[in-house]
Amino acid sequence: MKAMKKLASVLLALVMVMSLTANVWGAETYELTLKNAQEGHTYTAYQIFTGDLSGDTLSNIVWGENVSADGQTALGDAAAKAETITTVAGAEAFAAAVAPYLTGDGKSATVAENATSCTISGLEAGYYLVMTTATPDENDVHTYYIMKIVKTTEANIKASVP
Repeated sequence: MKAMKKLASVLLALVMVMSLTANVWGAETYELTLKNAQEGHTYTAYQIFTGDLSGDTLSNIVWGENVSADGQTALGDAAAKAETITTVAGAEAFAAAVAPYLTGDGKSATVAENATSCTISGLEAGYYLVMTTATPDENDVHTYYIMKIVKTTEANIKASVP
């Protein structure tokens, strides 16, 4: 009888541990398709914010995996910072502020020859800073994009100079 109780306790403990880690193992990922992209350019998405996803809403915002510890300290509270990005000018200013603190490789895709789009895969729910890693010439566009990814998404990007 004691052996059965011990076995039942061990099994119960394992079930509890497995239920706590299920979200880590089963994290859903999404794709970002960039249309009107420039041939030969590589676009990289860096996760700057993440949080709890419910439907299309991301709550309990925290710093994403690609913002360094120094950046997190310098930029302050992630949720408060995310709330300040409400305009194009605010997003541009934040992109410039967070760019020096990006760490890791991010997720990338390169636009193939004679193609006008690329797809970045394996993105978990969050906000991403997407940038081109190509060195633009005078006729290329080099822009940062902050994008919310909570489902598979398509975006038409600006690929020409005015």
